Amino acid sequence: MKRIKKVFKRMLIVQCIILQLFSFISINAFADDFPITKTVIYQLGFENGFDNWFFTPNRSDDPISKISLDTADKYSGEKSAKIEYKALSTSEQFSLSPRKADGKTNVMFDVQEGETYEFSIRTKVISNAGNSADRVFVAYRLYDNAGTTVEWTYNYQIMNDTNGEWKFLSSTITIGEPGMPGGIVKIQPVIASGKGAHVTAWIDDVTLSKIEAKNEATVTIEAAGDGIDTSKVELKGGGNYNIGEKATIKASVKQGANYVFEKWVDSNSGETVSSDSIYTFIVDENKTYRAIFKQLPKYTVEVAANNSLGTVSQSTGTYDYGATITLNATPNNGNTFVCWENNGKIVSENQTYVLTVTGNHNIKAYFSEAGKYKVIFKDVNGRVLKVESVAAGQAATAPADTSKPGYEFIGWDKEFNNITADTVVTAVYKPPDMEYIVSVENGVIQGIENSKQKQCKFDTLVTVEASDKNNFSYWKDSSCRIISYDPIYSFYVSGDVTLTAVSNDNDVQRKPIAAINSVIEGSGTVSFVAQCTVPSGTEYQIVEYGVLMSQTNSTPDLGASDVIRGSAGSKTNTGQFMITKTTASGQWYGRAYVICKDGSGNLFTIYSCVQSGTAR
Repeated sequence: MKRIKKVFKRMLIVQCIILQLFSFISINAFADDFPITKTVIYQLGFENGFDNWFFTPNRSDDPISKISLDTADKYSGEKSAKIEYKALSTSEQFSLSPRKADGKTNVMFDVQEGETYEFSIRTKVISNAGNSADRVFVAYRLYDNAGTTVEWTYNYQIMNDTNGEWKFLSSTITIGEPGMPGGIVKIQPVIASGKGAHVTAWIDDVTLSKIEAKNEATVTIEAAGDGIDTSKVELKGGGNYNIGEKATIKASVKQGANYVFEKWVDSNSGETVSSDSIYTFIVDENKTYRAIFKQLPKYTVEVAANNSLGTVSQSTGTYDYGATITLNATPNNGNTFVCWENNGKIVSENQTYVLTVTGNHNIKAYFSEAGKYKVIFKDVNGRVLKVESVAAGQAATAPADTSKPGYEFIGWDKEFNNITADTVVTAVYKPPDMEYIVSVENGVIQGIENSKQKQCKFDTLVTVEASDKNNFSYWKDSSCRIISYDPIYSFYVSGDVTLTAVSNDNDVQRKPIAAINSVIEGSGTVSFVAQCTVPSGTEYQIVEYGVLMSQTNSTPDLGASDVIRGSAGSKTNTGQFMITKTTASGQWYGRAYVICKDGSGNLFTIYSCVQSGTAR
């Protein structure tokens, strides 16, 4: 009895915490530095009635105190044990323990010093008398080598009235811990009531587990894919980790290899864990992940000068994914080089342009005639609409096509009737008449004193600033996606958004981000507003980012034949862009992507989640 009181006093200190954190007890109670692993060594329910169970006292003539099967009220499976108990004296209590098939021999388990065990049940308790004895507890009987009881009711944990709710109840012991009797070689789990109890209780999911603190695990990574030469891909991040540590694995394609990363797959389950080539996770056990690559078709690169005012160093040809081509533009007869255009967008104003092949490319070199001025017409996103050479004092001719889906063209930002210098003319558009709410947590909206909310028109540029810039980690949106690593973040409004500045997250893995911010559905059009973010101060260099669209492929990826690829013209570390499919109908799937180079020049891809939109 002294031992019972001693144990109870020791446990009383933590009892309130234990009773409030049922679902976490088995995970956190025994590992100081590392998560635990639990191995179930005994599990017994009531699907076969009370076979292998011993209940005492068994007063068959007493209708009040009895044990029965309940099929209507159970935690899991088909049945639970219902105990209706009223003690005849203040010293009496019920107990429920496992026995062997003979119904006489107690079930005991061999244990050794230093081992830790957890005995757990699911229970629902109703106090019929309202006193402290009306409870259920889980405990252990301890035995020596002769099978003699060393101690009963060791390290018990109690559950009082649960107000009609199922609760998790568990007790743990470590053999040989300070204060424990010596000579213990066997244990028996026991469920019991308080002495003098008047209680109704349901019992289910009875489990005895061995608990071990696991401090290290191995992460193995492998390359796979039909016809893939593994020497042309690179995997990083495998090795030994502490349990609970974050691991980041990365798959990339060596420059010039005609492959693209597709997904990471858990080798044990066969499940896809990520479509991003950079995957971060918490290590909790030995894992093997396969990086799946697929071969891509050769791509066509068309190269030409827009007129006879100059020449280019390369001609049209076919190239593997990831191949690098150096293009040189040479003006002749005193003419002037203007810019390189790739798939309708200006990509460089240097005469030498290095292209990384990531798809089909239509490259044009623009020149301006000697003695004349160059006039470049652009849309608001920087896409070249027209390049023209104009004599001094003469007028330039505007391009015929100035359309921008969803916008109304209202003119040009400057006159071009009397050209006297090189000139860039930009189209001006009226945005759609839509307004959205921007909300900020742990920060403010710049330009409005202490403002945390603002109503903005579509495509309005908004800048938010974190309150705690010294400890800032990242911005996240209402979907908990990381969207920026910069404490001052600017973006164009495309829908209602709530941004939260997160601080002191030292474990965050700073990696490129691809995201679909919103989908705009129009008459005969569908637009995906996307963004790319590459954290500054890292090894990553942007090659290309954009949106993949498909009506037939619900998870569009690079290299798929049924996917439309719209790339952004910019290569800035933070870019927001909109890709629109015109003359569209029905449902479309969109997925943002970013192609980067790492410090070794290898290519890797990051994908966003897929979103869908319907062209009305």
